[in-house]
Amino acid sequence: MYRAWLKSKLENIVHQDRYLSVESLEKANKEVTSAIVEAYKLSCPLTNPKPMYKDSAWSDELEKKKKMLRKAWNKAGKKGADQQKNRDIHRALLKDYNDAQKRFKEKCRRKFYEEADSIPAYARVHKILAKDPTVQVGSLLKPDGKYTENSKDTVEHLLETHFPGCRRPIQEPSERPTVTPNRNDWKFAERMTKRGKVKYAIHKFHSFKSAGLDEIFPALLGRYRAASG
Repeated sequence: MYRAWLKSKLENIVHQDRYLSVESLEKANKEVTSAIVEAYKLSCPLTNPKPMYKDSAWSDELEKKKKMLRKAWNKAGKKGADQQKNRDIHRALLKDYNDAQKRFKEKCRRKFYEEADSIPAYARVHKILAKDPTVQVGSLLKPDGKYTENSKDTVEHLLETHFPGCRRPIQEPSERPTVTPNRNDWKFAERMTKRGKVKYAIHKFHSFKSAGLDEIFPALLGRYRAASG
């Protein structure tokens, strides 16, 4: 699916054998990056999986509390002098039961996160986080209690945390000098970007290494290679 989407999007991009200016090269890079990211999102849309612990979060303690709650409910339904007292007891037991259930679910989640040691396990964590689009993998909790919303926001928060007060220097726009590459420049560029070398470099990446600000991880580059030929 990803290769099909990527191939259709790459067909709309005009490719050149050589890019004679920085602007044309950056434009081509932006178009290819956008095609890869869009094809990935179309072929692998985020889903809302069922809660992992809906049926498994159970214990003997919860079973005992549930039995006590059922008995209290039966007593609270009977008319008599102690009916109000029995209703109060039922409400208290119901609150205690709900709180105990929440604590146990949180304990199960924490244990799972601590013991996760494989890609399938972390994939399950990713699915859990996908339920809330504002809390993605890589999101960080900021001092104001909110989470970072995108990669740029995450990077800025990390910079502010580790290098407080650091600000990017304001540079006045300046005209970029025009440089005409000579024969030696072209030879050097051709030697550094040979198809075989680029393929080898991509192959050496770990497939699911974290994506950068461009949202591309190495596995997508491998599929891009197959789609582009």
